[in-house]
Amino acid sequence: MTDAVGRWALDGVCYAWRVALTLRKILAGTFAVPAVALGFAACGLDVVGAGVDATGSTPTDGAPGATTPEAEGGAPPDAAGDADAAPGPETCSWPGSQRGAPWPMIGGCVGHAGRTAHRGPKAKPEIVWETTISTRETHPVIGADDTVFVPANVDGLLAFDPDGGRRPFAESGTGVANNVTNVPSIGVDGTLYFGAERNVVAHRKSGTYWRFATGGEIDTSAVVDEDGTVYCGSFSDRLFALSPDGGQLWEKDLGSDIWAAVAIGPTGELYVGAGSRLYALKRDGGESWSYATTGEVRCAAVVADDGTIYAGTLGSRLHAVHPDGGPKWTTTTRGDVMWQALPALAKDGTIYAATSSWLAAFDPADGSMKWEVDTGVPLRTAVVVDPDGDIYVGGDKKMFAYAPDGARRWEVDIGANPFGFAIGRDGTVFVAANDNKLFALHE
Repeated sequence: MTDAVGRWALDGVCYAWRVALTLRKILAGTFAVPAVALGFAACGLDVVGAGVDATGSTPTDGAPGATTPEAEGGAPPDAAGDADAAPGPETCSWPGSQRGAPWPMIGGCVGHAGRTAHRGPKAKPEIVWETTISTRETHPVIGADDTVFVPANVDGLLAFDPDGGRRPFAESGTGVANNVTNVPSIGVDGTLYFGAERNVVAHRKSGTYWRFATGGEIDTSAVVDEDGTVYCGSFSDRLFALSPDGGQLWEKDLGSDIWAAVAIGPTGELYVGAGSRLYALKRDGGESWSYATTGEVRCAAVVADDGTIYAGTLGSRLHAVHPDGGPKWTTTTRGDVMWQALPALAKDGTIYAATSSWLAAFDPADGSMKWEVDTGVPLRTAVVVDPDGDIYVGGDKKMFAYAPDGARRWEVDIGANPFGFAIGRDGTVFVAANDNKLFALHE
């Protein structure tokens, strides 16, 4: 009873802080920044950006490629998934993401730490269903109503029940091959944001809400800030910031193709890789610093709770960078850190990285290796850590689970090469793979 009352009281306080956040944006900084940050921490929310005031930017009328319908207020009834928070633990409590979604974006949340709130299988799972889709090198995401969204080669986005049945979802693609090759982000109202060919797309159950033309192919995943700003890069060398209705707020030329999603750190800085550099940008697009990496950055940066930024490269390196841009350490990995193969962070800060056929654990203090295991197959997916500290990863035709000490818990042959996966609320592992397959694994 005491726990229930305490939980009820905390929920009330958290609701009050969310109201405060909204008023803060309206009043452009009336509330004291430390107080807002403290409220976020008390509610178990990422304190990312709590110290940055709203800019008050107005969407640009007639922004290139932006197609905006009439303004809509609140959570629209046709948003993709239920906008109400689901009970139980949350993978991502970021204000810009859908509450209660088991896996709303690449890396799980805006820091891309790869931690899920939901326990994966402990014993060897079985393939409980599979279906044929037209997917290519991307990851599923899971909404608050447990809808599994999978990017498709031609069809845009597909929506599935946890049991494999199709859910209604209006066509969101362009009708051409290689259409959606990035991971969608689910916004607070259930709108999905992603790249389709050269356009950033905001999509709901009823269809496309808006599109924005970037001038280059988009292989990077969109990320939604706490005020609804959408960040997305493209092969036009530019990072774009778009308002919630699709108008352009700003763009930043980084001089190289942008493969990796933006990560948002505890102070509100935006971290993104382009070429052989990691950039830290302010929310208005101004550059705070850049860091030269050994090899090209094609994987999203991962941000630790203390603000340390981890960037893997095609130069077989993992860099740890202080929040001010200074080097912390650099370590050599067994192979390149590939596109969308994000490392993950344990609760104690241990970094798990999958390169070549090796899964390795690194000490956050100095980058020294705690352990490594050879899985025997080339690893292809990002790493995910569950609440028990168990580690999940996929390689050629197989999915694996390891204990925190590196002991193998299980491996499953799925007969196709996994691109990415997400763990659902009940522990089901949804795997997008080549050969146009979507699998569900469960104990």
